Amino acid sequence: MKLQVVIVNYNVCFILEQCLRTVEQALKDIGPCMVTVIDNASTDNSSSYLPHRFPQVHFVWNQENKGFAAACNQAIRLNDSSTYVLLLNPDTLLQEDTLLRCIDFLDNHKETAAVGVRLLDGKGHYLPESMRRIPTLMGAFGHFTGLERLFPESSWDTYYIRPSQEEVPQEIDVLPGAFIMIRRKELESCGGLDEEYFMYAEDIELSYQLRSRGLQLFCLPLSITHLKGKSTHRHTPFFIRHFYGTMITFIRKHPELYPPYKALPAIFFLHILMSVQYLIIKIRVFFEKNHQE
Repeated sequence: MKLQVVIVNYNVCFILEQCLRTVEQALKDIGPCMVTVIDNASTDNSSSYLPHRFPQVHFVWNQENKGFAAACNQAIRLNDSSTYVLLLNPDTLLQEDTLLRCIDFLDNHKETAAVGVRLLDGKGHYLPESMRRIPTLMGAFGHFTGLERLFPESSWDTYYIRPSQEEVPQEIDVLPGAFIMIRRKELESCGGLDEEYFMYAEDIELSYQLRSRGLQLFCLPLSITHLKGKSTHRHTPFFIRHFYGTMITFIRKHPELYPPYKALPAIFFLHILMSVQYLIIKIRVFFEKNHQE
């Protein structure tokens, strides 16, 4: 089997339907493949709506939200024969040749462990998270404070990699979790995704593990649509807790990148950002409630 497509669903039933339609088209000329959807206890009737529309898809219905990394690993364990695994967000829309061209690249570049693609938002605008570096403290600080926009091409502006103007594959440090096609043997050699990350930063961890072993990661000059953040509400305590929490986890796990004298101020700064965003949410909810009354 050439490819296993792994998608984790959480309350995006109709968006996932669109995604699966594009996956169907993209798999037409590839041969035997497996599409696995792990549902993390959705409450939007996904279980009654989707299976009969996609009888060829293998659905697994979890009774609790296990998080992204654990759900991906659950799916990967259902198949041990595919050459490649595609980790795909449910809020993505593929082109008909996306998967075929990614497979062709990996087939012909044995030194490459995994590939990603350029992500476009719903209006066709390029999303910079398509190509990232392993975050330095300066780069992360510049990103979270907005200094990267004020001082472009400085040490504050190192969180993202600027896309090449040429239509050529571009080597990068971090693949976006929305689309990662990886050799199964390399994914298994990393032990799958690190389940210490509930959601977010597991793509940074996986990319770092692969790069640490001297393997190459490329962003290919292909584009897909990413309807960003449809399965999570970005201005909620849930999102803020996991987003900043995983950043803190990554810093703590890698003292070789972030020695204590740098890590402690960074963690303190992230806690401050998290607290400020919690406060903003509470203020907004307070005013919305009073306005309704």
